[in-house]
Amino acid sequence: MKTILYLTILIYSFFSCKMPVIPDPPDNPVDSTAYPLEIVWETYFYPADTEGVLDFATPITYKDNILYCGNAPTVDDKYHIFMFNKDSGKQIHRFDLGLNPENKLIIYDNLLITSALDGIYVFDLDKLQLVKHIDETFEKDAALLGDDVYIVQDYGEVPFLDSSSVIRMHLPSLEIEKLMTITKKEYGGYASLNPVSVDTVGGDTILYGLTYAEYPLWIFAYSLNKKDFIWKTNIYGSDVYNYAPLFDDKKIYITHNHKSMAFDKFTGKLIWETPLEGFYRPLKPLMLGNYLYLKESNNHLYCLDKRNGWIQWHNPETGNGFFISPAYDDNYLYFVGGLYFYVVSRYNGRILFKEKGPYYDIDIDNLEESKREFARFAGTIPIIDHKRGVFYLPDSKRMFCFKLPEKW
Repeated sequence: MKTILYLTILIYSFFSCKMPVIPDPPDNPVDSTAYPLEIVWETYFYPADTEGVLDFATPITYKDNILYCGNAPTVDDKYHIFMFNKDSGKQIHRFDLGLNPENKLIIYDNLLITSALDGIYVFDLDKLQLVKHIDETFEKDAALLGDDVYIVQDYGEVPFLDSSSVIRMHLPSLEIEKLMTITKKEYGGYASLNPVSVDTVGGDTILYGLTYAEYPLWIFAYSLNKKDFIWKTNIYGSDVYNYAPLFDDKKIYITHNHKSMAFDKFTGKLIWETPLEGFYRPLKPLMLGNYLYLKESNNHLYCLDKRNGWIQWHNPETGNGFFISPAYDDNYLYFVGGLYFYVVSRYNGRILFKEKGPYYDIDIDNLEESKREFARFAGTIPIIDHKRGVFYLPDSKRMFCFKLPEKW
């Protein structure tokens, strides 16, 4: 009898620990009009009466500066990377870019690297000048590993692409090497690679990616030592978007239309698959410890256990916006969804604070009263600086520095 009771307790404990943790309905967030964020400084990207600059992007930091890519052309038909001082908000410099740059910025020592439709740009952040521009066709999101940056290049008439390659730029020398190519002739379809993730496994450098070369789509692991695919795995269905696979020491994670999936990193075998309610145009998740945080453009925010794919919590009311990788700390996720800036608990998905950012124009003659009327938010990600007790967040016209509240 004792044995049966003991086994019952063990089984109950196992399932009670493993079942998804579903939170209570979110508390009403703090009313931002009664609990306003304190502005430390604000500064415009261009003169205040010009058009906005933002699609969506993530600022990054270099020394005492913030760097941010304004992904919209100005009157001179150029794109720019802006550089602001963290403490004063003064605009230090504005780097010129060409056609439709990627929003991801990479820092390597004193170098700033980004890619665009008209090539790869490398800037010296200390000298504030362009040091290399490789004018190739249609560069995509870049991945940094050690001293090398890996970039996908698509060639041919879009969308009927003739071939797609992965290149490597060795940053100390800025030399380029072509690593792998898929062709329409060989594989059919579009012959289009998504951005790749890069890892070192057992002394070999492995590229993990996803390709539209044939239908169904397939993800792959490609060995640079063997110059060949280690494995390829079909993904049935469409709408796996242009973000590189996420991986850890054992698995690769892909966000698909209406589901999230994990594959064995060494064999490509599907390990788990989790349906996601309302998940359309999903983006790359954020991985923190054993959990994946996923957001898309239809209000839903998920937390999944990466070990088994089980949903830990799900909040379907977090704004009609998305993030590629939100800002975070030990307790919170920070992101923008539609018209609001959100602070959400990492542990139960509850909205703790939201700040409205309506589509208002700025009243230049009455700036003091209109300064809290944000221009358009569109998926921007803040930078949290606990040391200074502030966070930085752009809207479509300005970069803001806000004081971090003692609690949300």
